[in-house]
Amino acid sequence: KMSGAKNPPAVRNALFGGFLPVADRADRGALWECTVFTEIVKHLDLLDQIHFWRSKGGAEVDFVVIRQGRIIGIEAKAGDSRDARPSRSARSFISAYRPHLFAVINRSLREDTSLDGVDVVFRRPWEIPEVLEGAIA
Repeated sequence: KMSGAKNPPAVRNALFGGFLPVADRADRGALWECTVFTEIVKHLDLLDQIHFWRSKGGAEVDFVVIRQGRIIGIEAKAGDSRDARPSRSARSFISAYRPHLFAVINRSLREDTSLDGVDVVFRRPWEIPEVLEGAIA
């Protein structure tokens, strides 16, 4: 039998205010990013790779999946996306790497657009398999 705290997440939540509604939590973005990461990992194939990207100027892309030699950039946005405009970081990544696909995983918006000839899709977390399969097509 293990000793110690019986419910470590409850202790962590008590210390950091984790019992507040998700919209009011300071770690809302981190929780969303973790959720998106978990969904991506569930649908990766054995030979797929997952990375992150950060430029010297501070632009970041949360996840870069390499699937069958194709690059997919994925941003996790905890808030509601109101329009299909890629972020400055997405634009920098697309310009530098010309990925096969760039996806913004958000809570509400489902829309397709493009930037410099690269497909940019706004999807919800349960649509991550569609995003990953889009890299093969």
